[in-house]
Amino acid sequence: MRLIKFLVFLMCALLPLCLWQCASPSTAGGVSESGNPVVTGYIKQKNNSPAPNTVVRLIPADYNPVNDSALSDSLIDTTDSQGRFAITSSKKGLFNIEATHIASRERAFTRGLRVIKDTIPVEALTILEPGAIQIFLPDTVDIANGYLYIQGSTIYSNLSSAHYLPSREYLMTIDSVPSSNSIQVYYSEDESLFVPTPISDTIEVMSKDTTTINGFVFWKNYTKENFSLRNNRVTGIFIAPHDDFWFSTLAGVAHYDGKSWDLQFITDNTGIPSNTIHALNRDQKNNFWFATDRGIAQYNGKDPAQTENWKIYNEFLSLIPSNFVSTIQVTNDGYVWVGMHDGIGRFKDSQWKFYDRSNSNLVSYQIHEIAFDSLDKSVWFATDNNIANLRDDSIWTVFNTSNSSILTDVVLSVAVDKSNIKWFGYEGGVSRFNSTDSSWISYDESHSPLLKHRVETIFVGDESNIWFGTTHGVTRFNGTHWIDYAGEKYQFLEGKGILDIAKDSKGNIWIATNNNGIIVFGPNITSYK
Repeated sequence: MRLIKFLVFLMCALLPLCLWQCASPSTAGGVSESGNPVVTGYIKQKNNSPAPNTVVRLIPADYNPVNDSALSDSLIDTTDSQGRFAITSSKKGLFNIEATHIASRERAFTRGLRVIKDTIPVEALTILEPGAIQIFLPDTVDIANGYLYIQGSTIYSNLSSAHYLPSREYLMTIDSVPSSNSIQVYYSEDESLFVPTPISDTIEVMSKDTTTINGFVFWKNYTKENFSLRNNRVTGIFIAPHDDFWFSTLAGVAHYDGKSWDLQFITDNTGIPSNTIHALNRDQKNNFWFATDRGIAQYNGKDPAQTENWKIYNEFLSLIPSNFVSTIQVTNDGYVWVGMHDGIGRFKDSQWKFYDRSNSNLVSYQIHEIAFDSLDKSVWFATDNNIANLRDDSIWTVFNTSNSSILTDVVLSVAVDKSNIKWFGYEGGVSRFNSTDSSWISYDESHSPLLKHRVETIFVGDESNIWFGTTHGVTRFNGTHWIDYAGEKYQFLEGKGILDIAKDSKGNIWIATNNNGIIVFGPNITSYK
C-alpha cells in the first residue's frame, strides 16, 4: 500500500515537469518544436578558450546591409559562458555566419552554410583582430550614392569617405573586416537600376593586414519598371557612332543617347507598321531598318512623326514574300539582307531580290541569323535545316550533318570573326569553321556549362573574344578559356535568355534579354544614367 502511494506521489510530482518539457522548444533529436532548423556552434578565442559575450548573426548569403531589411532578432544570438550559441531560422537556404565580440571587437566570418532541416552544427569559429580591404575605384563611381559592402554580412562603407587620387581613381578602405578566406565585396548605388557588382571573386583577408583590390567592372539593368523601356523582351541592339543606342522590343523601338530615353518609336507616334520588332540595323546611307511582323520599315533618321520619312515594304506594297521578318543584316558591300518565314531578301539601290527554293539551295524558309564574310564577299545563313552560304550571287553551298561536322541541322546563330572564322550556335553547343582548310571544331557543355543550352546569338568582340548568348546566360571564349556569366553570382543573367550582344566605344558590353530588359557591364558604365 505504501509503495502504491509513493508511486502516485512520484507521478504527480513529475507530471508538471513533463508538461513543461513538452510545451517548451526543444532541439532534442535535432528538430525544434516548430520544425525550423537550428544552427548551433561554438566561438573561441585564439588561445582556444571560449569566447563568451560574442554576438553571432545568421545572415542570408545574398544579404545587402544597405538595401535589405534589418536582420530579424531571431537570427541573432549572444554566446554563453562556454562560447556556445543556437539560432533557429524560420527560413531555409544558404547563409553566412558573422561573429563579433562585444568588448574586443574581434571577429569571425564563414560563408556557404546550407540551412535545410534539423540541427546544423557549425565548426568552431575563432575570433581574431580584423583586417581591412583597400580598393581602387575609377573616378566615374557615384560618390554621393555609391557604397561597398561584403555580401552576406553587416559590413559596408559609403563612398563619401573615399580619397581621390591624381591618377583619376578613388582609394576606398573598408575597415573591421573579419579574417577569412571567403570574403566577397560588392559595389552598389542607391538606384534600383544599378545591379550590385561583384568587385572580385572570393578573396582572403588576414588578421591585422590589408588586402588590395585593383579595378572591377560595373553592372546595370534597364527594364520597363525602372526606366523607359516599353517591354522587357529586347530582341536587338544597334549602337550608332558616338554611343547612340537603339533597341528593338516587342512593344516598339527605344532610343537612348547615353543620357536620356528621348523617344519611343511606336505606331502611334511614327510611321513604323508594327510595335512587334524582331531586329534592327542601319545601312551605309544612315537609314534605319526595322524587321517587324508586318513587313520591313526603312527610316531616314529625320522627324519620325512624318510619314514621308518612312518606307514600308510588305506583301502588298513591294511584293516581298512574307510580312514576318525575323532578322536583318547590313553588309559592308552596301546590301541589306533580311530573313523571312518565306525565304531571303536582298536590297540595294531601291531594288529587291528574293531567294527561295525555286532559285537557291534553301531547304528551310526559317532564317534565324545572317552574317557576312568580308574575305570572299559571301553571305552565311543560319536556318532551321542547315547552314547555307551564297557567293557571287549564284554559288550556293549547304552544310548539314550529312556532309560536315556540324552538331545539328537546326542552326540558331552565326557570326564571322576578324580572322574570317565562322561560328555557329545550336541547341547544345557551337562550332567553328575555317574555310581556308575546311576544318571544323565543335564545343559543347564539356567546355562550358552554358553551351548545353540554346545559343541564340554570337557576338565577335576584339581579336580574341567571342561572346555567346544562351537561354541561361552569357559565355565568353578568349581563344583559350571559357568564361561563364551565370549562376548565383550573376542572377540577373541566369535563365533570362540572351537575344543579342553589342559593345560600345567605351568597352562596355550591352546584352538584350528575353525577359529582363537590357543588361550592361564594363569598366565605364557609371556615366550612363
